[in-house]
Amino acid sequence: MASNCRNMFYQNKKQEKTEIADIQKFMRREIPTSEEGKCMIACIMKKTDAMTDDGKLSVEGMRKGVAVMAKKNKIKQETVETAYQVIDKCTNQVSGTTGDCETAFKFATCFKERAHEMGLVSPDHGHV
Repeated sequence: MASNCRNMFYQNKKQEKTEIADIQKFMRREIPTSEEGKCMIACIMKKTDAMTDDGKLSVEGMRKGVAVMAKKNKIKQETVETAYQVIDKCTNQVSGTTGDCETAFKFATCFKERAHEMGLVSPDHGHV
């Protein structure tokens, strides 16, 4: 998965002119704040079906992604349900945001904050 993401980031760099610093920031689980970094998040979300091509968040796509990761990594159903709650909460929170890049940025920021609050990530930013 990490190498697939890294390839996706570098492929996106060519398409979106993403700065290496934004890619490195994202790989450290930090949310890039530059416009290029925000658009990189949107690109990744689109390529993973978390966002539609027209910039709408796809709850169904995100839930499918969580389910696939959960099965592959043997994650408890309780944890999956918590992730679904975070997806729903953040999708609602960013509804009305305009622009693919800004929507992706706000969703990613919300998800990171809520996931931490709900115990989906450990203090060292590793997934539970």
